[in-house]
Amino acid sequence: MNRIATSIVLFIVGFDLWALTSALPLPEAVREGWDRPVYWQIGLPLVFAAQAAVAMFSQQKITIAPLFVLLGHAVAMVFIAPSGTQINLLPLALILIGLPVYLMLLLAAFIGRMVRRRMGLAS
Repeated sequence: MNRIATSIVLFIVGFDLWALTSALPLPEAVREGWDRPVYWQIGLPLVFAAQAAVAMFSQQKITIAPLFVLLGHAVAMVFIAPSGTQINLLPLALILIGLPVYLMLLLAAFIGRMVRRRMGLAS
């Protein structure tokens, strides 16, 4: 998988994490994605799995690839927000949540690369 395709896939994964957990018609009103348990219990584990899977077949540097997930997530946060919501806390959210998530995505990418080496896939 080339670097452009990797970047696009990871951006979409990050965007979908926010979009699907905040905008889907669930029993409660639309809120921020991370206010719902589905974000933490299903969404993030799927994103980590996607990061590991993409890292297995990608040529993208593992330190750069997680940034595309976070970029997609941030773009979705800006464009998919409940009415009346301001994005004043976006920088703080990116630091408090983005940094730990980046580290976890980096770990997932590292695991994906380790699996690729173990399986003898092309590098």
